[in-house]
Amino acid sequence: MRDDDGVRTDPVFVPAPSVHGADMRLSAGLCRCPLCAAGFVDVADPRAPWRCPTGHSFDVARDGSVHLLPAGHGRRVVGDDKAMLEARRRFFGHGHYRPLTDGIADAVVAGVADRPAPVLVDLGAGEGSHLRGVLDRLGPDVIAAGLDLARDAVRMLARLCPDARGLVADSARHIPLGDGVVDVAIVAFAPRHAAELARIVRTGGSVVVAFPRKPHLQEVVAAFGGIGMADDKLGRLERDLDDAFDIATVVDVDATLALDGSALADLLAMTPHARHVDGAALDRATATTTFSATLAATVVRARRR
Repeated sequence: MRDDDGVRTDPVFVPAPSVHGADMRLSAGLCRCPLCAAGFVDVADPRAPWRCPTGHSFDVARDGSVHLLPAGHGRRVVGDDKAMLEARRRFFGHGHYRPLTDGIADAVVAGVADRPAPVLVDLGAGEGSHLRGVLDRLGPDVIAAGLDLARDAVRMLARLCPDARGLVADSARHIPLGDGVVDVAIVAFAPRHAAELARIVRTGGSVVVAFPRKPHLQEVVAAFGGIGMADDKLGRLERDLDDAFDIATVVDVDATLALDGSALADLLAMTPHARHVDGAALDRATATTTFSATLAATVVRARRR
C-alpha cells in the first residue's frame, strides 16, 4: 500500500541484532520527514514505521534501514552502482585504505571527547567500511547512522554495521535529520552541503571532512587514465564552512599502496575513475603483477560555533 506521495505504508520489518545488545542505531525521533521536514514521532517499537505528524510514513526494512528518498528523486541523481560498491568492499577488506580510516577515526574521537552516547552520522557512507572502523574505535555507546544515495550501499552498510542505522538519502541536497542533533558528522570523499551540516550539527559539535589531494593516485591516472585532482580543496572547504564552523585540526594522511592486479582493478572500479576508464584498461590492470600507488588525503575537523 502507498500514500499519495508514493511512500510505502505497510510494515515489513524484522529487526537486525545489534552487536552490542542494546539498539544504538539512530532513532526516528532524531530524524525528520524528507517530504514536509516535520520531525518523525519517536516510538519504542523498532519494527514500527516512521511517521510524521503530517501522516507520511516510511517502513523500516528487515535490516533496520529506512528509505528516505522522496518518490522519483532517485531518478534524478545517480549513486554508486553495485559493482563499484563490491569492489570497494574488497579493497577496504584488504586494508589498503586503513591509514585513511584511522585518520578519520582519530578526528572523530577528538570530536566526541567527554560526550556520553554521542550521535555520529556518516554522510555519503557508501558500503560502510569507514564507519565500521570508526565505530570499532569508539565502542558501544554511540548512536550511529550511515547515509547514502544508493540503496545497494545502504544494504551493504546495514550488514557490516548492524549497530548503525542505514538511511537511503541524498545528503548532498537534504539531510533528513533534526536541527542540532548530531555530535559528529563525517563526510569522507563525498559531496557536502555546508548549510545542512551547520543545521544538523550541535553547537560545539564537529564535522570531519576527508578529501583527496594531489598526488592522490597519480600513478593510476598516468597508467590507466581517469580524472585529475582539483586544486586548493582545503581552501574551498574553509570557505564553505566559514559561516558556521572553525577549523580545529588539519591532518595529512600519506601512504604507499602496494597492489596486485586484483586490488588495482578493484581500485579502478570503485572510484569515479571507473566512469572514465574503458574495459581494456581494467584488463591491463588485472594482469598487472605489482603496482605502487600514492594515497594522499587530508582529514579536517571543524568545530560548530
